[in-house]
Amino acid sequence: MSRTKRFSFASRVAAVSAAVVLSLGVGGCGKTSGNPGAAAIVGDNQISEALVTDAINDWQDLTGQNVARANMVVVLSQGMAYADAAEELGLDVSDETLDSTVDEMLAAEGFDMTTADLSDGGKWILRSSALAMQADQMGVGQGFAELAVAVPVKLNPRYGYEIQPGGQVMPLAPLGDAFLANSL
Repeated sequence: MSRTKRFSFASRVAAVSAAVVLSLGVGGCGKTSGNPGAAAIVGDNQISEALVTDAINDWQDLTGQNVARANMVVVLSQGMAYADAAEELGLDVSDETLDSTVDEMLAAEGFDMTTADLSDGGKWILRSSALAMQADQMGVGQGFAELAVAVPVKLNPRYGYEIQPGGQVMPLAPLGDAFLANSL
């Protein structure tokens, strides 16, 4: 596969992910200190550090590009929030349906791989795009967006970011700044 094809696919997946993060957001913020080894908690689901590592490795294999770990945690959190929202709307979120949609996306882009070749982390990267497309095709994009924003997301503070209500990803204040702000 040519580097141009990889970059084109990466650009499209990244654009869909970025656009959805900016337009839909993921609600909630907080700490995961009660769940050691968790990169994030999305609703009732935990995103493990291993899942993040697998997703990063698959992203590099698919696109030839590196991605920051903190960015991947946000993308995976978004994907799981989408799954919760889609399920609430009655969309088919079964592994079989999502994997079939992702397989079609990969084939359309000329990849000679399927979801069977991806880790669970790699599947979630692409499932978020598949869920957003499914919601749009069924005409429930607005309801999907509202439900996705309502799913509580707690990022592990070690990543230095929090997802604020409305979906804005913000850096955490350094300890010194927080101390100074609280002592004034």
